[in-house]
Amino acid sequence: MNQKVTIQIQRDGKIAAHIEGIKGKKCTEYIRILEQLLEAETFDSNYTSEYFEAEELNSDRIKQQQTLKE
Repeated sequence: MNQKVTIQIQRDGKIAAHIEGIKGKKCTEYIRILEQLLEAETFDSNYTSEYFEAEELNSDRIKQQQTLKE
């Protein structure tokens, strides 16, 4: 899946960001970058199901380790 960050700036100045295609807690790194670029601070987060999935890189490493042990 492609990685995608959507940013909405509302009339009252609030900024909403939606991150897609990034599994696990790695998406929070993008939030920190956005905070710096936009000089903003996160006050609320809603996590998608992708947040609770294992990062693809980590699962590949686990598969390789399991293969070596067998």
